[in-house]
Amino acid sequence: LSNKDVIYGANVDEDSLADGGNKYVDILKVYAAGVNADVIVLCAKIEEELVGLEEEEATEFLADLGVVESGLEQIIHKAFDKLGLQSYFTAGKVEVRAWTIRKNTKAPQAAAVIHNDFEKGFIKAEVIAYEDFVNFGGEAKCKEAGKLRLEGKDYVVQDGDIMHFRFNV
Repeated sequence: LSNKDVIYGANVDEDSLADGGNKYVDILKVYAAGVNADVIVLCAKIEEELVGLEEEEATEFLADLGVVESGLEQIIHKAFDKLGLQSYFTAGKVEVRAWTIRKNTKAPQAAAVIHNDFEKGFIKAEVIAYEDFVNFGGEAKCKEAGKLRLEGKDYVVQDGDIMHFRFNV
């Protein structure tokens, strides 16, 4: 256990959340820096209140508190980073799905996460960057704007890519 990366969670009151903590959190941050660990400051009471809110309401609620991300979001992002993981998405008419892969994974190996045959018969990957997908308002608009790219076997998948795999088995 001592060889594993550590993320400390500091549960603070509502008033300390916006300030990033209190004197105890400051002590923890100094200690964590000394052992090369991270600290996440969160308020369990706020996290509980966020559970019942819609995404837009939750974002507004956190903004009113002077906070950008919930504690849960911070934990997920830090844990993914510490573990060297990232996600890419597949989007179809029926469902949108996130797939977890290691950072620096090439397209054929990312395709294998869905099904091994996708890697074996990999031809190309249709890729749209997440930022483009959001900014242009979807796949069709990205295609119109020329933001859909065809990538080959050497393409290193980026965090948040929206992908469709061409393959032949």
